[in-house]
Amino acid sequence: MVLSPIAFSHYHRFQGCHPVLKYFKKNLEWLNSRKKSHSKGEYESTIRGREAEIKVLEAIQNLGDGEWNLFHRKRIPRPESHRGKGEIDIIAVGVNAVLAIEVKNWSGLVSLQDDEFYFQHIRKTKRRIRKRPAVSRGKVAEKISTKVKDFESVYRGQYKSAVDFDIFPIIVFSGKDNTLSEEITRRDDCWSIDDLGQMHEKLISTIKPISRDK
Repeated sequence: MVLSPIAFSHYHRFQGCHPVLKYFKKNLEWLNSRKKSHSKGEYESTIRGREAEIKVLEAIQNLGDGEWNLFHRKRIPRPESHRGKGEIDIIAVGVNAVLAIEVKNWSGLVSLQDDEFYFQHIRKTKRRIRKRPAVSRGKVAEKISTKVKDFESVYRGQYKSAVDFDIFPIIVFSGKDNTLSEEITRRDDCWSIDDLGQMHEKLISTIKPISRDK
């Protein structure tokens, strides 16, 4: 579980700009302490997942005016869960809003049935196309939305204040060969990594800047 160089550089550059950033400072030491223990014996899928997250981090920092405070794999308290905590792949604190991003490095067909995401691996060879049965990946959008609500609850308790800025739960599909169903492409919380510019234009560009008076 390694913080990317991007996350470190942005953290030290912008820390203290806004109360929301102070929240993440409390968890930075915990993340650093876990870095070495997770560097050995990782599965290949874990490594690929982290590389995909770094790729999304790099894409986010180029959105809009580029002033993003980026945090990689941040722990969020979840009082209602049996573990008491959860993790968000990427939290991006921008001038206008905050993004809570779940990265999915799937390559294949992604579809949706009753709020449940399904992934079908498709392998193309020179002779034919091989399709595996679609597998449920659970209610991904619901999970990231719940984490955002938990974060908002903790923020209100810590600062005795309403959350007066927008937090968007976003799923980013980073796989180079993924195909999103029409139902998914119609959603405002699901985006391909190549369409993040459109996401910024549609959801964030017209929002007023976050107040830094607290």
